[in-house]
Amino acid sequence: GKPRCLGSPMRLLLYLATHLSDDHAACLTCWPAMLAHAPLLRTADVLVYAGGPAAAVPAARLSWQSIVNALPNRNATIFFSVFNPGYQDGAKYAMHVALTSGWFDAYEWVVRINPDVMVFDESRLTLAMAGLFGPSPGRYEGVFASCRRNKPCFGRGCEHGLIQTDVLAVRPDVVPRDAFACWNSSVPRSDPECGFARSGAESHAEEQATRAFRPIVQRRADAWLNLNHTSGSLCRINTGGLRHLDTHKRPSDRLLCAKACPVWKAADPWQRFVELSQHLARKRAAKKAAESSGGPGTDGAVRRARSAGAAHRAAKKAARKLARNAAPE
Repeated sequence: GKPRCLGSPMRLLLYLATHLSDDHAACLTCWPAMLAHAPLLRTADVLVYAGGPAAAVPAARLSWQSIVNALPNRNATIFFSVFNPGYQDGAKYAMHVALTSGWFDAYEWVVRINPDVMVFDESRLTLAMAGLFGPSPGRYEGVFASCRRNKPCFGRGCEHGLIQTDVLAVRPDVVPRDAFACWNSSVPRSDPECGFARSGAESHAEEQATRAFRPIVQRRADAWLNLNHTSGSLCRINTGGLRHLDTHKRPSDRLLCAKACPVWKAADPWQRFVELSQHLARKRAAKKAAESSGGPGTDGAVRRARSAGAAHRAAKKAARKLARNAAPE
């Protein structure tokens, strides 16, 4: 098919799934400021699938509704459900209920994305959807990222790719409604339709997504966000202008969803993130050095010098790490 002009209208849906956690709420609160830097995604419709016990709490529902209402997108909706089958099954079920309910039918593209996946640069994603990205531009049916434990994808037809589910984009008209019917990994092994999923072959959402979207890959209609290399943190996107928060391994990621959203209110969010990350690294290093630099008899000037030196080294290390692993491409 003929590639689409990037400036032409696209029937696009952002489909978010959440278990109504405080972390997801904090990140989604920063989406209005973040989307100011993503002009095409800002024009999309938004549907949030909110599944979990908190959906039965009126105050929680009201708070989440307020967050969704604050999004700049013209049409933003939240669907509440108290049902959540768990971490992996929940991710699969969110796709199953959307496909079988026909929520995607009116759209040319659906971007499935977590609330804590932050967009520094939308261009690689949106160019791929428009058919203007990669070594062989043309019509794509899916835009994916491969997990780190599999080798990189170099272009179309990447059958060894393990598709991440924190963010992906597909044309819903090529995805069967029952593609995620085997979301329940607790079915008996003897089940004639989904017993294979119980065996462990699809115990993770990424494994089921890879099977569900395999026909797209076999048709060589697949584009890959992390072209030529794999994700920097297993199945958490950290390339192509997108970053899935990993606060356990990267404490500075908390800055991306901090109160008042300082990163996203800057003219250059990435540069501001680097600056704040360096500042945070200096503070932590200085505190650690001060706590470990000698006993009560140690000269105060010596302690301050050690702290300053440690802070400077930590800031340089943080800058090198961000530049090497996480700069949006």
